[in-house]
Amino acid sequence: MINLIPESSKKDVKVEYWCRVIGVWFFLFGTGVLVGAVFFIPTYVLIETQTVGYLTEYGETNEKLEQLPEIETVVNKSNQIASIIMDERENIPALRLLRKVEEVSGEKVSISMVEIRPVGSEEPRMSVSGVAKDRFDLMQFRSDMESSPFFGDIDLPLTQYASERDINFNLLVPLINE
Repeated sequence: MINLIPESSKKDVKVEYWCRVIGVWFFLFGTGVLVGAVFFIPTYVLIETQTVGYLTEYGETNEKLEQLPEIETVVNKSNQIASIIMDERENIPALRLLRKVEEVSGEKVSISMVEIRPVGSEEPRMSVSGVAKDRFDLMQFRSDMESSPFFGDIDLPLTQYASERDINFNLLVPLINE
């Protein structure tokens, strides 16, 4: 077909043809870049957010590492205190009282709370709260507590006897100095 075009126009047609071919190639290249960008933007965003997250974690970890010697000192002091307490646990009056309450309670009385006011205070006493399976178990618990050398006479309010089973109780137990 190019043979039918006059010689003077052939040159212009060839230039226009190659301009259009180059234009189409640029258009295809641009479309490819655009499609690639659309596919790679989510990956870029994900990588950026992960990088920011890792950098933040790294900074927090460095801050915690700076605090590590202080924490280590506190833990060592706590361990020393705990070992002293473990060595002296038989000499701690509160632990002996709690063990005695636990020993006396048995299986039929469930202790939910024990509050101790120490012997050095104005009124040395202990408050024991819990649930007894029935009246007999509550009376037995009270008499076993009174028979202990640690506790004085316990007043059991009549309201504690109101129900037959699953009796909620709160006893004020006077403490005796050994």
